Amino acid sequence: MNSNDFGIYWPFPGSGVCPNDVSGMTARIPHTRYFRMETKYRAIPCFFHIPFQKWRHYALKLVDRPISCLLILMFVLMQAAQASAFVPSGAYILESMTRRMGSCNSLTVTQKVAGLFEQTGPATETLRFLPPGHIRIDRTTPNFHQIIQLQSDTKKTITNDVSEETAWSFSDRYLDVLIYRDINLLERRLKKYPIDISVSSLGRFEGKPVWVVGAVYPDETHPQLWVDKELLLPFRILYFESNTMSSDARIDIRFADWKMVQAMWYPSNIMIYRDKTLMVTIDVETVDPNAMISADTFENLAGHTESPPPSESEGYIRSSDMKDVEKAINSLKKQLNTEN
Repeated sequence: MNSNDFGIYWPFPGSGVCPNDVSGMTARIPHTRYFRMETKYRAIPCFFHIPFQKWRHYALKLVDRPISCLLILMFVLMQAAQASAFVPSGAYILESMTRRMGSCNSLTVTQKVAGLFEQTGPATETLRFLPPGHIRIDRTTPNFHQIIQLQSDTKKTITNDVSEETAWSFSDRYLDVLIYRDINLLERRLKKYPIDISVSSLGRFEGKPVWVVGAVYPDETHPQLWVDKELLLPFRILYFESNTMSSDARIDIRFADWKMVQAMWYPSNIMIYRDKTLMVTIDVETVDPNAMISADTFENLAGHTESPPPSESEGYIRSSDMKDVEKAINSLKKQLNTEN
């Protein structure tokens, strides 16, 4: 190998003496301000003070060496992969999502709900919303009529003129993303799951890239919100509901078929799973942003008697009775596991 083919030009401030042997390398002092180090090993040419002819010389030598070209190609691909894998912060993803979803001064939605009341069949709901957090749902089935008022963490349900106050159930949590479209309000709602918005990652769902806020993909053991990477619209909320009777229930909420109505986006289909079992399906029929809603709609719910619903409310199960139902289900699961 000709050592003259691999030279390195470094600045040398004077005509001093260079070391004669540095790691097998020998040096000599030319008549210029730069000295040239010649080595018996292959060296990488310095990018400074190299004439154009030298660049052409080294380029031709690299082309003649496939291994060198392969290494350079691998380095470029690695840099490109790192650039494409950039993940923005969870706060930035949420802000982009809320800006994409749009906002409204009021909202009225009519929808069909299946799965909540298996004995009475699907229910028809009319949802009304006034910012910042007034929500009313009028639910009608063949056997009863319900008025539901949701505020912060409380839920007041009036069934056939009998009221009951409880916490939000798993079938109400889809409203957190659809109703609270202000970034500050949404962050406070997500922290109740709790979703850690300081954690974000890039994942895939059915072949599509998604942003995951609250967990590092593919970890699904922490509460998280999934946002479509291209559309910047939410399509999944995953969290765990505390259950004193057994282990925490896994709640999986899916949003599908988003449509734009008057400069805001709203999903046409919502599915709610509990422990991987489809429990509730919501099919949206109409969406009316900025509809005229009187403030009295949310104020005339007082004065109802706190007592159990009448016997004619067949098919209605109070929230306080759900614990007995869950206890029976868990007991049956244990029996089946023992038999197997």
